Amino acid sequence: RRALSTDATLRGGLVGLRRPSFGALAPGLLAAAVLTPLAAGNGGYFPPAWGWSAAALLWAAAIAVLARQGVELTGTEVVTLSAFGLLTVWTLVSATWGDTTAAMLSAERLLVYVAGLVALLLVSRRGCVASLLAGALVAVTFACGYGLIGRLFPSVHSLGGIADTGRLAEPIGYWNGLGILAAMGAIVALGLAAGARTLPGRIAAALTMPIVVTAMYFTFSRGGWIAFGFGVGVAALVDRRHWFLLATLVGAAPWLGLDVALAATSSALTHAASKVGPTASQGHRLALVLDVSAVGLAVTVWALSLLERRFEPSEAMTRIGHRPTLGVVVLLILIPPVRFGSPITIAGDRYDR
Repeated sequence: RRALSTDATLRGGLVGLRRPSFGALAPGLLAAAVLTPLAAGNGGYFPPAWGWSAAALLWAAAIAVLARQGVELTGTEVVTLSAFGLLTVWTLVSATWGDTTAAMLSAERLLVYVAGLVALLLVSRRGCVASLLAGALVAVTFACGYGLIGRLFPSVHSLGGIADTGRLAEPIGYWNGLGILAAMGAIVALGLAAGARTLPGRIAAALTMPIVVTAMYFTFSRGGWIAFGFGVGVAALVDRRHWFLLATLVGAAPWLGLDVALAATSSALTHAASKVGPTASQGHRLALVLDVSAVGLAVTVWALSLLERRFEPSEAMTRIGHRPTLGVVVLLILIPPVRFGSPITIAGDRYDR
């Protein structure tokens, strides 16, 4: 009965849910407030970002301690926090026999993780994972959106009349870094579009997908796409509602494919040292298509939510669906070695190139 009630909440819970309290929103606000400036500051790569971010996280933790009536941590949480703390102390101690500067910088960087874990444990509550993911998605979307603005509107970021149309890297500063960040954002957006408890939440997540997926393409990061495919495959295997996650992916694929296809065929946007005129023209066209696809995704998510309320696959259909899904996963695992060789061969070829 409890399971049926939970499923009913997931299917029909798009209506009649209570307005979330500030406590439920706090993890998301914390994630967005910390990750957004970190992403804007070269992804937190340089030491000045570490001290400020650690201070902000510890400040949030202190407020949580003062605001909450009591602080309770599980044994796993205590062990995890203690492990990070001991690692930080050990790093500091290593200054006695190693490079003092390197040890201090490493300890300062580790302090960010410790402070983040402390703040997360004190601010978050049970059942607030969706809020935390939504806040992280907001930060990823801001980072990807900033980079796309410079690509689609070259007058914002131009040098000597020539638009910077190399591999998209801003604001992280490294294209593979932005690519993997966009990949994680795309996976989270897909999950929230399929599993958020409210229809506005699902639509909001879907609206971010054209931005993060198109930004991921412009990074030309193979690792980002591989991570995205692997993450979606794992999500499809572990999600309790496999069919609806896959249905959401199938419904979103044409719109996202349209965005990537237009981006790939816009020569001024995909070649370095393109002139501002053609880049601006093609960028404005792509921006319009991104808006259209966002609306299309919103309508798709709304239609899928109606389908979810009226349809639930039987056990026989579920078993039938597992077989082709498993077959696709096996093919995805086997195709790279068959096409490119063993992992050692692939790594050697990448190194030689």
